[in-house]
Amino acid sequence: MSSNQFDQHRVLVAPLFHFGRDDLMLAGGKGANLGELSRAGFDVPPGFIITTVAYDLLLQENDFQPRLAGVFASLNLDDPDSVKKVSQQVDRVLQGSSIPSQILD
Repeated sequence: MSSNQFDQHRVLVAPLFHFGRDDLMLAGGKGANLGELSRAGFDVPPGFIITTVAYDLLLQENDFQPRLAGVFASLNLDDPDSVKKVSQQVDRVLQGSSIPSQILD
């Protein structure tokens, strides 16, 4: 996505074909690569990218950082039961979150 198409600090969701290899930080690796393939004429199903800006907004609006910090503090990577428990707690936090209206619009 060229910076003249969109303000990269504000774009939340955009069609896949708007992205290319220079958009790794905005679209993520998979999104940037699929966008690049689409632009090159490969048969890529139509789709869209939820950008890293949208992800950051989701984290901020749901106050995830302090909530998840407490969950991860109890993580013991050497204990499979700890990993499972923390994974379940993270899942509950994420499932209980709301998507900001700016992303939904």
